[in-house]
Amino acid sequence: MSQKMQSFILRLEPKESMWLERQVNKSGLNRQDYLRKLFKEAVIVPCPSTELKPLVESLKPIEENLKQLEKHFCKTKTIDMAKLDENMIELKKLIAETIDYDYDKEN
Repeated sequence: MSQKMQSFILRLEPKESMWLERQVNKSGLNRQDYLRKLFKEAVIVPCPSTELKPLVESLKPIEENLKQLEKHFCKTKTIDMAKLDENMIELKKLIAETIDYDYDKEN
């Protein structure tokens, strides 16, 4: 017993349609087979959790501090280890809070 084929309408902008046709032509497949292959093999990456947004925002000051340390290093060829340690401690703290991990248990 054969299965009934399902169909759907795909609306594309003219540029998208031209891109699709170019990809189909390059592949050597017909459009239907190309789309089937694309659907089966495409990897969809889920959106990041909304819980990560505050973490990313809280990392920005640390990023700026590290950039300043990098500039200082490039200029003087020395590293302020105290400032670097401060940033690493703050970074570990933020990550630990986000993923509920205790870095102190490692040591």
